[in-house]
Amino acid sequence: MKHAVLCCWFAIGLFLLALPLPAQQAPAASAASPQTSKEVSDKLAQLDQRVTAAQAAGDNAWMLTSAALVLMMTGPGLALFYGGLVRRKNTLAMMMQSFAMMGLIGVL
Repeated sequence: MKHAVLCCWFAIGLFLLALPLPAQQAPAASAASPQTSKEVSDKLAQLDQRVTAAQAAGDNAWMLTSAALVLMMTGPGLALFYGGLVRRKNTLAMMMQSFAMMGLIGVL
């Protein structure tokens, strides 16, 4: 059964490789004149206003909060995981190394 499924997937893969890919068309040259420096500076000013508005949004606060929650969750999780991988006499040292790295990453 496994051999038949493997052969089917192999045949499907070969079939998909044999299909021709659509050719990409070159972008058409625009007939409009190039943008003036005033238009460019206006667009840059609008972009600067949008960036300033995004920095003041509550989204940044939520991202920082969720990153802090993940960092607090990671410490005990990694400490228990790596502590379980070593011998019994080295468990505490490995857990302390995990918490030390968590503190270092928090400072960074």
